[in-house]
Amino acid sequence: MPLDSERDEGPKFPDSPKLTMLTSFLLAISPLASLAAAPQGSHFFEPEPAITTLQLRGNSPTHGPITGLNGSPISLDGILEIFLNPGSGPPWTEGQFESARLYTIPNEILAIVEDPGGGPPLVSITIRDLSLSLSSDPFDIEPTNGEYQDVDVEVEFVHGTAIIDEPGIGITQIPLAGHPTHSSWVTEATIDMFSPPNIGFELPLELYVPLNTGTFVGDLILDGTLNSSHDLNFPPAVLEISPIHAGQTASVQVSGAIPNQSFWLGSSLLGPGSTFVPSLGVFSDILLPNNLIGPLTTDSSGNLTIQYSVPLSSQGTTVWLQGGQVGFKTHALVVTVQ
Repeated sequence: MPLDSERDEGPKFPDSPKLTMLTSFLLAISPLASLAAAPQGSHFFEPEPAITTLQLRGNSPTHGPITGLNGSPISLDGILEIFLNPGSGPPWTEGQFESARLYTIPNEILAIVEDPGGGPPLVSITIRDLSLSLSSDPFDIEPTNGEYQDVDVEVEFVHGTAIIDEPGIGITQIPLAGHPTHSSWVTEATIDMFSPPNIGFELPLELYVPLNTGTFVGDLILDGTLNSSHDLNFPPAVLEISPIHAGQTASVQVSGAIPNQSFWLGSSLLGPGSTFVPSLGVFSDILLPNNLIGPLTTDSSGNLTIQYSVPLSSQGTTVWLQGGQVGFKTHALVVTVQ
């Protein structure tokens, strides 16, 4: 994303060895053939963070109740892929959660286990850079009112770290990616399909973050309703990236962007955040993005595939990515070099 490194106003993305390293492998790219079109009936819904509020609660059988410290609401952003049938709808009679690329706002969730005697916290908890995906089996949608019910949504953590500070014992870091999936049961919710082209989709969620250091055991729970929207006339651009492995080739795939126009890929090592990008006229969803790739030109369908080689020295680096065009942007992604 062209943050205009030559402009004078405002902060500039800080130089660092990791940033230089990332630039070196992400700039080693070449456009490939266009992506195949998404299956008919697949729709990409964008979360509405302002009306998506998650409450934090939890309990530790070893230490007691877990209390949140963020103060401001916790929300979700990213993109949600839902298959809706029939493809000619609305109204729709069937749906299925196919995938998601969701992350929490803010990117740090803070909690403690209080000392009942009023002393310092017994345990301090930080959940950092939590990102997740969702999936489900097909479910029925009532065409007369848009209700769906009794759906088992599988939640998979794809990124994130839990940091547990136990005074007198030490600090333990727990990678959350790769934890077994857990179910979030939807008793009843609705899709608003009666005011096209703007479609709203509500999804009640319960996210269970398991915590176990050996001396501390507990579950941190985030629950609330994910509210998302989709404009049938203007589907959002989708940014996808294959798993990144040091010493191998990876690819970034863009679909649904503005056709035959320049495209940039921005990155940040600082996490999510809002930064105005003057040359694009948009606010990014990652903090102080640095232009890594671009400009490249999308094809006549707004698609682009970029391939690059990943050096061995990049292993363990976490980076936030977002694509952009003039007046247009994709959702953000967080990836870690394996």
